Order: sequence, then structure tokens, then C-alpha cells
Amino acid sequence: MKNYEVIYIVKFKVDEFGGHSCPVIFEVSTPDGKKSRRSEIFDYYKKNGHNWREIYGGEFSLAFPI
Repeated sequence: MKNYEVIYIVKFKVDEFGGHSCPVIFEVSTPDGKKSRRSEIFDYYKKNGHNWREIYGGEFSLAFPI
């Protein structure tokens, strides 16, 4: 079995509008039908600069290689 980790890398524009006060949903689906779902509110990231940010997306395992 092999384990994988998902990291989303995002960057906010200076004039970015929306997405900072309501949740954004990230979902990962594996070939065997399992889903990992996570919601994130970007307000914290936007207040802390306009650099690239890593957002943890989840982990999953597969019994066969992709």
C-alpha cells in the first residue's frame, strides 16, 4: 500500500475579491472511489501577505499504484 499527501499551493492577488469570508471546499477522489473533503476559509491567508501559501488537502492510501 502506498500513502499520498495532497498540498494545494495558492497565491492571492492584491485585488482578490471573495473567497476570504466563506469556505472554499477542496475534494480529492481516488481511483477506488474514496473521497477526502476539506473546507478552508482564506481570511487568515489573505491577512498574512500575498505570498504563495501551502494548504493541506489531506492524505490517502492506495493498494495499487496510480
